[in-house]
Amino acid sequence: MSSIFKKQYKEYRFIVAFIILEILLNIIAKYIDAKGFALTPYFRIILILFTVAFFSLDILKLKFKLKFKKICSWRELFVYGWFFFALISILIGVLYKNPIVYIFTDFIYIFLGALLFYIFRNKHNDELDFVNLSKTIFIIGLACVIFNLKAPAILLVIMAALMFLNILNKRYVLFFLFFIPYSILVFSSNRTQLVVFFLMGFLLLLKIFSIFF
Repeated sequence: MSSIFKKQYKEYRFIVAFIILEILLNIIAKYIDAKGFALTPYFRIILILFTVAFFSLDILKLKFKLKFKKICSWRELFVYGWFFFALISILIGVLYKNPIVYIFTDFIYIFLGALLFYIFRNKHNDELDFVNLSKTIFIIGLACVIFNLKAPAILLVIMAALMFLNILNKRYVLFFLFFIPYSILVFSSNRTQLVVFFLMGFLLLLKIFSIFF
């Protein structure tokens, strides 16, 4: 499990640290007893600042090529589509006069997401250590179940992704280990997580049946 903290797995360290930080913020919100989503934009600012600090050197080294490519990879198309629809949702938020702090933090979230994609797009460490990351995320998810902690949305998304990655890599024991805490956590979250789960299942089926096309 300690292998995910090696230098080449910076993205893994970020995922784990980001999830732990969000869990700690949720614990703080519980003890402060804030009403509704009053603290949400301020917690988002903390998470944004953490992300910028974590990847500050990578962001400074980032170079954009001002050249339009005729052929884009499916990853780039996915990110461009996500960025486009996210900007539309922000515009809708402006039209409906949502609080400016929500609109601002949402925009920074989207902008940072696009930057992180470009930072890691050209990395060649395709053989990522999913097994050890799975074990770490499993422990965090199990802790949320045992101690009745509010699981961050990103934790559930990553758990769903890792479950299906373990199926593809024929690591069925890890899949079933994940499914137990995931199923408990997902039913106490919003319905969006179920959409993510079924979307992952759909992508898995596409992957399995792609051999026939």
